[in-house]
Amino acid sequence: MQLLHPTGGQRRSGRVAALALLLALAAGAAGQQAAGPRPAAASLLDRGTVQNGIYRNSALGIECAVPAGWVLQTEAISQAESGVKGNSVVLFSAFARAPHTSGAGVNSSILIAAESRASNPEVSTALEYLVLVKEAAHLGGLELTQPPRATQAGQRTLWRADFASDPEPGSGPGSYQISEVMLARGYFVSFTFVAGGREAAESLLANLHFTPPRGTLPGTWNASPR
Repeated sequence: MQLLHPTGGQRRSGRVAALALLLALAAGAAGQQAAGPRPAAASLLDRGTVQNGIYRNSALGIECAVPAGWVLQTEAISQAESGVKGNSVVLFSAFARAPHTSGAGVNSSILIAAESRASNPEVSTALEYLVLVKEAAHLGGLELTQPPRATQAGQRTLWRADFASDPEPGSGPGSYQISEVMLARGYFVSFTFVAGGREAAESLLANLHFTPPRGTLPGTWNASPR
């Protein structure tokens, strides 16, 4: 299955630009900007918490383990992203090392963000939202390496696409990005995992788990693994 290439106007271009900034920040490739007003959606969405090395969002039914020694950057990324017009809300962000610090190889990262479906009248499915992610990744120098495909995690259906950049000569593996998108509680929720090479990115993806969302009736949730 191939990604669609729908047409769009200025609103679409602005949304892709905002997503491109988020992905650049997730890769540690963009500088922080002055804090600005957060999107209105932020006040309506449970942003989750990090305790004992695990990010949890009970409203969305998300758990993601933070690798030992990683640096949490959720607030910094939120402030940087707020400088660009868009409706994304950064729920969680962490890096193997602080952005813009010296270190060998790709600075691995995890980014979880959400955007209200109501703010995307021309986008109705997770697959269509993945088109925006694909366009944003392209702006960041990443190319699609595998066609988008549906994945199942319990009762959750997510759409996944993989991207990669060409490695710098003598610098080891290039950046490999796994992006997954789901629709939950009226939000497009995106999960971005960046690492040096596919195997390392898959290892980060394995930290993501899904639990019964808040308000789920007992006995109605299938907890089977992805």
